Amino acid sequence: MNQKGRCHKCHEYKKVHKNKKTGKLTCECCHKKERYRDKSTHEKCVKCGRITHVQKRTKDGSICVICYAKDYRKKPEKQEKCSACGKVSPVIARDSEGKPICHNCYATRFRNNPSVHEKCTTCGNVGPVHTRNDKGEITCDKCYALMMFYKKENVLNWLLDWLLKFLLFLRKIIKAVAS
Repeated sequence: MNQKGRCHKCHEYKKVHKNKKTGKLTCECCHKKERYRDKSTHEKCVKCGRITHVQKRTKDGSICVICYAKDYRKKPEKQEKCSACGKVSPVIARDSEGKPICHNCYATRFRNNPSVHEKCTTCGNVGPVHTRNDKGEITCDKCYALMMFYKKENVLNWLLDWLLKFLLFLRKIIKAVAS
């Protein structure tokens, strides 16, 4: 059952489902990451022989993510000439006229399109929206990356530990200078 809520892993407000094992709300992206990293579900790839996450199962056996992506990109029916750059590559999207657009051109258009840019609530810069919280406040790519970095408890513990060591070091220097 999909509902809107805050994912317990990435803390983003979006469509989530209740994890059957933990009972916590998890978004699809974090659920896929958990499954991808779960070594108990890994199998040997029939193409390259690596034991890794299974992307697709065929009558011949399991295919890993890397081999599946390579095969997908090589399929002639999935490739067209990009209307923006002229490169023949897999079609990621189509413009309003139905012309094919490759991944690089699509990403560039999104980044350079001011109509999809909004003001970040945290830093005030105008740019592409990375995420919105449950109140609708906007976070840009840079602020989101900083938030994810500082949310990690290890970073905070490391900083506190470093600060304590530094203060103890200063105390020793002050005592040495004073005597």
